Amino acid sequence: MADYPYMMNTGRLRKLMTHIRGAGVPSKLNVKWLEQAGFKSKNDRPALAVLRFIGFLNGGGEPTEEYKSYRGSDGPAVLGRALAKSYSDLYQMYPDAHRRESGTLEDFFSTRSNLGSAALKAMVLTFQTLCALASFEPQPAGSPRSADAEIPPPAAGGGARQRTLGFQTLAINIQLALPETSNAAVYEEIFKAMKRYLLEGIE
Repeated sequence: MADYPYMMNTGRLRKLMTHIRGAGVPSKLNVKWLEQAGFKSKNDRPALAVLRFIGFLNGGGEPTEEYKSYRGSDGPAVLGRALAKSYSDLYQMYPDAHRRESGTLEDFFSTRSNLGSAALKAMVLTFQTLCALASFEPQPAGSPRSADAEIPPPAAGGGARQRTLGFQTLAINIQLALPETSNAAVYEEIFKAMKRYLLEGIE
């Protein structure tokens, strides 16, 4: 079972990612490079595995095109795409994984790792730290919307109503609470109104 790479001190990971954006591109990233860049602790070394995992380094430790692109003005978007790709199984389960709470993420990682709780929490924090530095594709702007987007509330009735708004479909579930009465005419009027709202109102 493959484990996700992680750093116990994610503050150092954040600092390294910031350093990468402002520093030159080395021919290779290794322990020596980390130390020369000021990351001298042994606890900083797992950052190399993180960078390989997200596709910023190849197997030989050489910077990839993604690494180089991350240094540009659209660096956060580059990182966002890299995370969506490298954590693809997480994003298949949760398309909004970068917005998910720590508990949900920890549950996910626990099913794919044999490590203990401290390591699992570090996996979550590593992912969240990278997400905080990334930007993710928003919903397309200017999506067409119908002029009848506002749907009036029901007069009375129950059931489900659907209305198409441009390319979107809005579903409304209506709960019916009938008054207590012995007058059958009251119920008849309610169901007439329900029919009028559900069948005629959507045309």
